[in-house]
Amino acid sequence: FSEAYEPEELFALLVEIGYRGVEMVPPEHRGLARAAGLEVINHNCGQIEVGLNKPAHHDALIPLHREGIDANAAEEIRDLIVFCGNRDGQSDEEGLASTIEGFRQLAPYAEERGVVLMLELFNQKDHPDYMGDYTSFGVEVCRAVNSPNMKLLYDVYHMALQKQDLLGDV
Repeated sequence: FSEAYEPEELFALLVEIGYRGVEMVPPEHRGLARAAGLEVINHNCGQIEVGLNKPAHHDALIPLHREGIDANAAEEIRDLIVFCGNRDGQSDEEGLASTIEGFRQLAPYAEERGVVLMLELFNQKDHPDYMGDYTSFGVEVCRAVNSPNMKLLYDVYHMALQKQDLLGDV
């Protein structure tokens, strides 16, 4: 989790400098984070490379994501970071349609459980072949899924490396 600090020390330091929450806290440290007064903001589900962009993955990933939604809901973690997967030769049009279909199946369940699905976009330098590498891809997924519980985790670092117009590319 942290090589420089023990979890208790890290959480105490974060509170001291003004943090109100932390991301991606491993399950074994969440109690310590909360005891220090921090909110556990999010967690992730699945793998970056293997996602709902492939129809062949839906049978395995939709139940896995439901388990992730349930785990977040049980621990009162509102946001679940999700991924679309690598292209592996697939066209963006096919991958977009499949990603939308997969998240359309998951969004109502996430709504029922009070969990927000946060689709993360990445750059090609750090994550070669990742399909969700443009703002327009993520925006189209969110628009088509049309759920208040389907959002983008928009990282300016990743989109800047993709040479995105950070203010106008939608």
